[in-house]
Amino acid sequence: MNLPAPVLTAISKLEASGFEAYAVGGCVRDSILGTEPLDWDITTSALPEEVSEIFRDFKVIPTGIKHGTVTVIISSMHLEITTYRIDGKYEDNRHPVQVTFSRNITEDLSRRDFTINAMAYNPQTGFFDPFRGLDDLNRKIIKAVGIPEKRFSEDALRIMRALRFAAVLGFEIEEKTADAVFQCRTLLKNIAAERIGTELNKILLSPAPDLIFEKYFSVFSERLFGIPSFPDKQKIDFSPLSRTTSDLAPRLAVFIICFAKALNSSPVDFSERFFSNMRYDNQTYRETANTIKNLDIVFSDNRIFLRHIIKEKGLTTVRNLINVQKAFNKSDFCSTEITLEKIIFEQDCCNLRNLAVNGTDLTNGFSLQGEEIGKALVLLLDAVIENKCENKKDALLEYFKNKLLH
Repeated sequence: MNLPAPVLTAISKLEASGFEAYAVGGCVRDSILGTEPLDWDITTSALPEEVSEIFRDFKVIPTGIKHGTVTVIISSMHLEITTYRIDGKYEDNRHPVQVTFSRNITEDLSRRDFTINAMAYNPQTGFFDPFRGLDDLNRKIIKAVGIPEKRFSEDALRIMRALRFAAVLGFEIEEKTADAVFQCRTLLKNIAAERIGTELNKILLSPAPDLIFEKYFSVFSERLFGIPSFPDKQKIDFSPLSRTTSDLAPRLAVFIICFAKALNSSPVDFSERFFSNMRYDNQTYRETANTIKNLDIVFSDNRIFLRHIIKEKGLTTVRNLINVQKAFNKSDFCSTEITLEKIIFEQDCCNLRNLAVNGTDLTNGFSLQGEEIGKALVLLLDAVIENKCENKKDALLEYFKNKLLH
């Protein structure tokens, strides 16, 4: 396992001062899987003040000093260095009230969520893996460290993390851990919507989200839609997700539609349920909601028709609608998509922003004011869309002049 030079420097300096130090957690897991870690975490027997002293010649940021974490910047790399610790009692199923620092790495690893995240590595001594995370990684298993119910009651977000790791890595959740996922799912009500949404998005954008949702849909139903339980033996077909491009808004739309279809309910109603329970940025909300509201549009490959739909709904919504309707096998969109790409490539004018005239041109040329300007611009845009006039300023002004005369 190859560690970046700044990580080696940090471990070496800690050891030179008489302390233990290891790369730990996700960076170890990802390195074994052959994935470039997004960041590197180090765990050590040194106390936070000792870490700060050892790295006094570097920039040190007390990012989580209460929980034993300081960030050290070495060669522009931000390294979180955390003291071995034992978590105390947890509050709100999310945060420990207090932590106790330890000099024992096994105690530190025993508080972590899953065995594949409870591995540590030192370049001199190799892997330290008391919970056999390497075996579970090779077996493609997500397994809680210790008692699963205890891990999930401490921090209920771990339920979502288990599902996310399974989806992203293509792993199975170990039987006892899976049982605990179902048993503890009501604890998700204590987790902030933003946190739930972050994990949900990663599941949605994973290679095969349908497999996770089909098996664990009841874990999501109450927290996301306010439905405590589905009918007995309920099955939900999430296969359309695997036929949807890997973009958040259309996948989120398909996810919501699948739930609605399972209960013969309105996708629009389910969309409102979802977004009232969750917290999404305005763009994702708008794109997803607009897609669901316009599901009934029947597409064709007629260029003028597509230009009008783009004018009314926007290009993003049109693309998302085609994507979602294809996922549900409504029809063959090949010719429609070819025409759409021609519209985009040839930069057809489909909105007022790209029209060759503006309100000032109409005010100066025809003394129009207020609502008259808006109506005139829409009239000219429709003329361009329907091939009645070229999108050139002189041509448009002449066209409008003739309209006034008649």
